[in-house]
Amino acid sequence: MKYRPEIDGLRSIAVIPVILFHAGFAPFAGGFVGVDVFFVISGYLITSIILGEIEQGRFSLVNFYERRARRILPALFFVLLVSLPFSWAYLGPGDMRDFAQSVFGVVTFSSNILFWLESGYFDTAAELKPLLHTWSLAVEEQFYILFPLILIAAWRFGRRFVIWTLVLIFVVSLVYSHWAALNTPAAAFFLLPARGWELMIGALAAFYLGRKNTDYGLPGAANEALSLIGLLLIALAIAAYDESTPFPGLYALLPTAGTALIILCAREGTLVSRFLSMRLLVGIGLLSYSAYLWHQPLFVFARHRSLEEPSTLLMLGLCVFTFALAYISWRFVETPFRQRQRFTRARVFSQSVIGIVAFAAFGVAGDVSDGFRNRLSQDYLDRVAMLQVGQRARNDAVRNGICHFSERGKHRQIGAFLAHWDCSPSGATLLVFGDSHSADKAVALRENGVEFVQVTGAGCQLVPSYVTNDRLYCHDLFELVDNQGPVATITLANEFPERDISAAYLAEIFAYWENRAEQIYVFTPMPDFQLPFNQYLKFGGASMPPSHHRMHLFHEALDNVEIPDNVTIVETRDILCPDDLDTCHNVFNPAPLMLDDGHMSVAGAQQFGARLIGSGKIPNLTFD
Repeated sequence: MKYRPEIDGLRSIAVIPVILFHAGFAPFAGGFVGVDVFFVISGYLITSIILGEIEQGRFSLVNFYERRARRILPALFFVLLVSLPFSWAYLGPGDMRDFAQSVFGVVTFSSNILFWLESGYFDTAAELKPLLHTWSLAVEEQFYILFPLILIAAWRFGRRFVIWTLVLIFVVSLVYSHWAALNTPAAAFFLLPARGWELMIGALAAFYLGRKNTDYGLPGAANEALSLIGLLLIALAIAAYDESTPFPGLYALLPTAGTALIILCAREGTLVSRFLSMRLLVGIGLLSYSAYLWHQPLFVFARHRSLEEPSTLLMLGLCVFTFALAYISWRFVETPFRQRQRFTRARVFSQSVIGIVAFAAFGVAGDVSDGFRNRLSQDYLDRVAMLQVGQRARNDAVRNGICHFSERGKHRQIGAFLAHWDCSPSGATLLVFGDSHSADKAVALRENGVEFVQVTGAGCQLVPSYVTNDRLYCHDLFELVDNQGPVATITLANEFPERDISAAYLAEIFAYWENRAEQIYVFTPMPDFQLPFNQYLKFGGASMPPSHHRMHLFHEALDNVEIPDNVTIVETRDILCPDDLDTCHNVFNPAPLMLDDGHMSVAGAQQFGARLIGSGKIPNLTFD
């Protein structure tokens, strides 16, 4: 097929937003759609290559997989190899075990399935997974395995049959993708069935442009306009989308349709073609695969190494360093392995097998050895053990209880949770409602003998209108409260994400709850210890002052809201840190009181509950 420099330029438009999104730059909150641009490009290029060879009667699966191996594996293996010593030095046993499992997933083309089972793409923990970005490679690799077989099987029935087969795959996949984005968002994001339609857009574009004696039928002005619209659609998705956008589904039509318009209409001489063919953009596009491979490990290891979120300047520097490393791996790894005179087919396949087996063995060893625990000091392991005991105790008290719904806990389906929900003691006059931070407050009260009704769910906001698309089960919890009947007192607690803290949000909370009980208590946000606890462990168990940023935002919003007479604001910080509000260094005392940036251990909850009751801030608590 004829080389199109604008396609390489389009690759740069895809990779730059992804890198800036993972670096944490707010204007690129929708930068993750760059992956969708890559999917369409891949579908177009792979189909164009296969189609041309099938029509010439020279297509070979062996040749196709050889080209894919030359293209994908050398740079991938190089990045994995360089990442190993940094993971060994920086990761605790749990993170190292996760890393080893992801290495195994990468080389067995199944990392997307692994990350789907572990967590969501936008979870905080995702920022600390060096190989999270390889999910998209797994999707493409699965596509490379299946798609040629589908084309070969369908081709015997003619070109028209092939096209209608691709259209059918597109429609079914898109319908499933949109349904899954609303109902099973993690599966929608990570798995091929919900992404296949994006690859099919590129494939159908290849069939359209691959017609013999094609007359595109569009005047130059139409190509100019449509290709510009395509570029604007991609830019709009990057600017308008964020982690709350149901994705992929129909929302992914913006970047994918935009990419298709550019592929179809950015003909030579158009403004978009000239723009994307600029030497700088083409050069970045040539480095895009290696840049994509390098950026996530760089960012993650920087976050693991720092006691604070890396500065903007550091992240910008790492973005630049990403492309320096990308040039090195493109120049000295990618390019040489594409030269058949230097690396024969037999050598490529044999070295690929050796690499896959070696990295898979590392993955298995890291898993069975619990993250190579023997490399760590006994002092470190003792602190890890304390945290693990604390986490298991909290799981027993919160995550696996019958009163708190969690997609990762005992109840993974809201129907099962509601069917077994039995957290309404007869005579209890107190209702505890909210997310996992509210569940912590429930543990605090339960550990101090207080009777209450608990209705909490992971990530659930305090009013229905603020429930995010990945937490739709939270609506059932509001219905559960309505069915519960009247109570005298309600306590509300929430993480209060920064994006939601506003006077409008607080006013809506007060309006929704004030008539549901005689007295409403709203807990302010917890002090934010900012970092996963492996950071404290790594630096000898040292503690650092927590951030009160969300609390300050909360009070700024509260100053602009009229508080109803029956609503009382409970200062969480005063209870958690009664003696030293500025430092609050009660991390180990001697057991850990906090298990991560804002959740309490059972020991911490016991202390919190005792202090809460002793403070008299909620005077009408009832005891056994």
